[in-house]
Amino acid sequence: MRRIFIFLVIVCCGYWAFGQPVTAIQKSIQNFVSDADFEHTSVGVHVVRLGDGKVLGTHEAEKSLATASTLKVITTATALL
Repeated sequence: MRRIFIFLVIVCCGYWAFGQPVTAIQKSIQNFVSDADFEHTSVGVHVVRLGDGKVLGTHEAEKSLATASTLKVITTATALL
């Protein structure tokens, strides 16, 4: 359940990030991952603008993490549309 929440927040952050200054996005990511609720978790974030591929923000994006199931990702993405 917690992984789904993290995924939703990251996806929503990506939608919110569109058009925001890069520094504001990076600060939002840092605020998110530094929350006390995530003290004993591993979080990787990589926000990219789809139009030109510019990296808008990142936090431990190169770290190898166990992913949630593909069905959960598809279901969540569909729900957000």
